[in-house]
Amino acid sequence: KVVALSASSSSSSSGSSSASTTARDLERQAEMKRQLRLLKAEHAKEIKKLQSELSDATSKVDRLHGQFFKKMKQFREDMYQLTGYSITVIGSKKYKLLSEYAEREEDYLLFQRDSEGTLHLMTTPFVKNLDSKVLFYLSTFHSIPGFLAQVTTDLLKQQTIQ
Repeated sequence: KVVALSASSSSSSSGSSSASTTARDLERQAEMKRQLRLLKAEHAKEIKKLQSELSDATSKVDRLHGQFFKKMKQFREDMYQLTGYSITVIGSKKYKLLSEYAEREEDYLLFQRDSEGTLHLMTTPFVKNLDSKVLFYLSTFHSIPGFLAQVTTDLLKQQTIQ
């Protein structure tokens, strides 16, 4: 009987040790799950805050974008009224100018910016037909404003004389 008692006592001690280990493991798992829920809640609040900030920033960018295009359109219209030319940007270095007095859409001027930043008149069918007096302002004085004024004057004369 003593032997049986000792075996039984040893088995019982091992069982309670195993039960306490299991209980500690369960408590640790429960604590880890509780901490995970807290972290998820904190992150959910942070995510909502960031989403709200992103939405506000997106709205601001959209509003500024709309204002920019409205101002740009107004600027283009004002430049047309002031200069008599509609200016279209082609690529990053070319500008197409069409006079309000041009007889056809093909009667345009084309300028290109070189690597030093200087604008140069490109050859177009319209430029080939310009009088040498008109080109004089560009070739002699290197004056694009003077050249454009002369082109405008010549086109206006052609429309009023005809």
